[in-house]
Amino acid sequence: MQHRTIVPIIVASLAAASLLCLQACKEKQAATTAQTPPAMVVADTVKKEIIPWVAEYTAQTKAVDSVNIVPQVTGIIMEAPFKEGSLVEKGSVLFKIDPRPFEAQLQQEMANLAQTSAALSLAQAEVARYQPLVAQNAAPKQDLDVKIAQRDSNLAKILANEAAIQVAKLNLEYTTIKAPITGEVGQRLLTVGNVANANSSNLVSLVSVNPIYATFHISESDYLIYTKSKGAVNKMVFELVLENSEVLPEPAKLDMMDNQVDKKTGTIAVRVSHPNTDGKLKPNQFCRVRITIKSDEKPSLVIPQSAVIEVQGTRSVYVLDEKNTVSQRSVEMGQRLENMKWVVLSGLSYDERIIVEGQLKTSPGATVTPTTKEQANTIIDKTISDGNKEKAEYEKSFSKDDKASTATEKE
Repeated sequence: MQHRTIVPIIVASLAAASLLCLQACKEKQAATTAQTPPAMVVADTVKKEIIPWVAEYTAQTKAVDSVNIVPQVTGIIMEAPFKEGSLVEKGSVLFKIDPRPFEAQLQQEMANLAQTSAALSLAQAEVARYQPLVAQNAAPKQDLDVKIAQRDSNLAKILANEAAIQVAKLNLEYTTIKAPITGEVGQRLLTVGNVANANSSNLVSLVSVNPIYATFHISESDYLIYTKSKGAVNKMVFELVLENSEVLPEPAKLDMMDNQVDKKTGTIAVRVSHPNTDGKLKPNQFCRVRITIKSDEKPSLVIPQSAVIEVQGTRSVYVLDEKNTVSQRSVEMGQRLENMKWVVLSGLSYDERIIVEGQLKTSPGATVTPTTKEQANTIIDKTISDGNKEKAEYEKSFSKDDKASTATEKE
């Protein structure tokens, strides 16, 4: 009986001890919580900005003028006095083909003309001689008709000889191949000593440099946005962005918009012209065309992108009230801007305070200590500076101890 009485007493004692321990832990946790200062976060206000319409498109550059140099006559290439990849002026000599066969052909055609001219003179003299004889019935009229036919035939030959001379002169001129435009010359496809075939051999390519085209395609919806601003061209800005994200300083100009929508892709071809004064752009180079249309609409609400909390497709921000108490609010976001900002469509009001950095330090319902970005950076710099000082003092003391131990070892 005595054993049965002791067991309940022990159980009751253990339960009371557990309750006392739990109560003590709660009091300790409450004291710790009361001593913990509010978390420091970076806060900012919801701003208003006039947001331009901005869109980027993948584009490819194209030379305004592009020429494949092909010889007009067949012959051996004697000279190619240009530097590959250099800029050549219009009229500069690119190739020289052996002119000797064409000089000989010109001489032959000129000789044919002289021969025909002599025959014409004889025929004209005979016609003049036969005409009075036929008038006096001293010679048959048939002989006069033959002489007139010979004269007319020689007149026709004169015209043919003169045309042949012009062709020979033109062929001789073709032996010197000149640049038809000012531009950048490419790699030689045929070198000195090779035979260039007329109208078939590609000798070199030549492309204009300044200006240069950039062609891209826009969607139908973007085209409708463009048509709204078509009457105010000064509101549209065209910029070229290279593959390394470099934005060329000189703006481009709209050169052409196609007259129909591509039925396969539902897009419209657009072409802009860029000055390319430094020759940085090459034909067939890929780049991006950025179109900015200045807006006349009312300002939009804008917040930093860092303020938005994204979880499983939902977006929210931490909002601060007058007592710096945190509340979480769902928001609907719009266009992302270049300067790491985001347009707010709904959920926030102008000049409300939101947390932009330090969301992980707090939670809804908690009280925080808001600060600005500049103040936070100052605190960080001071902390780093103090940490460096402590590190320097430690290294200095360590150096002294090391020197002292070294001196002891020497003794």
